[in-house]
Amino acid sequence: MKGKIIFHRILFILYLAAVVWLCMHNFKSAIHIPYTIAGLPSDKVVHFCMFFPFPLLAYISYERTKPGIGQTLLFLGATLLLGIILAAGTEFAQSFLPYRTADYEDLYADAAGLVLSAIIVLIADIRLGSRKKTKTKRKH
Repeated sequence: MKGKIIFHRILFILYLAAVVWLCMHNFKSAIHIPYTIAGLPSDKVVHFCMFFPFPLLAYISYERTKPGIGQTLLFLGATLLLGIILAAGTEFAQSFLPYRTADYEDLYADAAGLVLSAIIVLIADIRLGSRKKTKTKRKH
């Protein structure tokens, strides 16, 4: 079990590094990306997708000592706060890069990805917790 947690933590760190690289890289010479995807601005879709994995990867890399909805809610609240700080920090840093522009509306897309993923994690945690309780009751 310990090896699995270490693997998940390394995966989370690599994910964070990739997000920072994607937010700071110069894509001006990259291939052309359509302006919209399914009617939504493509840069907002990319931001949503970039931040969507954050709560899930944080959750699987976190070793819970006490199971329960309270600890999960506290963890997800802290995760959302840290995700929004990361998103705001990347936008702030982009304002200093000559080849990037800071678009604080990207924060809405980032936050939407974070919140939707956190809701999915919460639902999964509740379902997994109820399954564990059911298995424990059946054993007795």
